[in-house]
Amino acid sequence: MMHRYVHFLLFLLTLPVLAFAQTGKLSGRITDASTKEPLFNAVVKVYSGGQYKGGSSSDFKGDYSIGALTPGAYEVEINLVGYNATKISGVRISVDQTNRVDIKLVPKTVETKTVEISYKAPIIDKDAISGKKLTGDDIGKMGGRDLGTMITAVTPGVFSADAGGGLFIKGNRSGDNAVYINGVRQFGSSLPPPESVEEVSVITGGVPAEYGDALGGVISYTTKNAASKFNGGVQLQTGRLFNQWRNDLISVSASGPLLMTKEKTVVDDSGKSKIVSPRALIGFFSVVQYQGARDGSPSAYGY
Repeated sequence: MMHRYVHFLLFLLTLPVLAFAQTGKLSGRITDASTKEPLFNAVVKVYSGGQYKGGSSSDFKGDYSIGALTPGAYEVEINLVGYNATKISGVRISVDQTNRVDIKLVPKTVETKTVEISYKAPIIDKDAISGKKLTGDDIGKMGGRDLGTMITAVTPGVFSADAGGGLFIKGNRSGDNAVYINGVRQFGSSLPPPESVEEVSVITGGVPAEYGDALGGVISYTTKNAASKFNGGVQLQTGRLFNQWRNDLISVSASGPLLMTKEKTVVDDSGKSKIVSPRALIGFFSVVQYQGARDGSPSAYGY
């Protein structure tokens, strides 16, 4: 008997929804590049996709801390009177981890300029746990569209019976895993489309205390944030030309700003003016995916 299988999945994300997402933390110490002395009241701001995500200022020891950051890559800006402004790009935040970034500010000279730095991840991760993390860039470089297959391919101790099947972590049943999407516990089998995932975190051992009822492991999906520029994509896949099972896939994704700030000119502490580019205050990211097959488990004999 022939069976029909249709899967429809829609994700619409705006900034208020992301308040429930699992988050990470950024911290570190700010010092003078010449004297090594800690700097007080340095202003630290973080941006993602042109959107302001949070900020803090350093204390008397030069320490700063910014929490509630959703996983992803950030640009960090540091400003302090008497020192050159510093920008660090590509700072990555992961779920339930603290990324420490120590910053050295250069005293201003007659010529004022902004110091730009590309972030490099530390060789040793002090907060490392047993498991694996996949970023959106990692997922885009891997073949296939099944997230479970991608996780199985790169995570020791995890295997799947077949594509689309449940994940078995260290011999436990798939039902023993705790699965979260943006911090919300999931009890169904539907997973977000690969295009919508910013990070997948798989914990196979040393499960943090905030997770309960996970005899197997913890799988946490964090979806992408809104973008400061409009962009989108369409993917079409079909097997109608090669077999009778009519395996079809249509995926449409779009993201962009809904509310932008205006371009403005500001004057810094040295008296020079500069143009501040528009930034997105509120944005959206959406994915619509249709997947259908005449028979989800066809016979090897062709009927």
